[in-house]
Amino acid sequence: MNDVGSIVEKVKTGDESALRSLYDIFSPMMKNVCAGIIRGGGGGGGGGGQSVDDLVQDAFILAYYSIDKLKDNNKFGPWVLTITRNVSLRYLEKKQQNKSTPFSALSNRDFDTEGYTRADSPLAEKELMQLIDNLPEGYRKVFKMAVIEGYSHKEIAEKLDIEPHSSSSQLTRAKAMLRNMLNKHTLP
Repeated sequence: MNDVGSIVEKVKTGDESALRSLYDIFSPMMKNVCAGIIRGGGGGGGGGGQSVDDLVQDAFILAYYSIDKLKDNNKFGPWVLTITRNVSLRYLEKKQQNKSTPFSALSNRDFDTEGYTRADSPLAEKELMQLIDNLPEGYRKVFKMAVIEGYSHKEIAEKLDIEPHSSSSQLTRAKAMLRNMLNKHTLP
């Protein structure tokens, strides 16, 4: 892979065989990244969802159409793996949004029938907001803007001067962190 920089340069000039070489070199690593994220997020390749191969293809196409933005051709590997990770996280986030309970229902929800919370003692909104305020600053801002205020990732990105995929990944991490905090908070 010492000549990745020269292969990327050829791709930038429209060389299709160089593009194929780049895909052949990096697609196995991209598949590993996707598979790890999808498995870790409880997703899978079947059931109407996208397969790992589809996600890799989406990530590679996105990288191809953005390749002129890559300043150091030798950094293509880490760059394309970051794109792959973000594409996979976005996929998981969308998949989880279809399954998740609305935020407004969290304070009244009985989380577990075995006693994590009792149905007669719902988490007060004030306590929930305190947990949200304990999130790291970036996660907290993105979470409040997306979930409470209803901004899109594009709008959040513009307001916070970040990339939309950064907003998406921060929201995913904020939700996971909040879920853990809720579980710890509601233990008997």
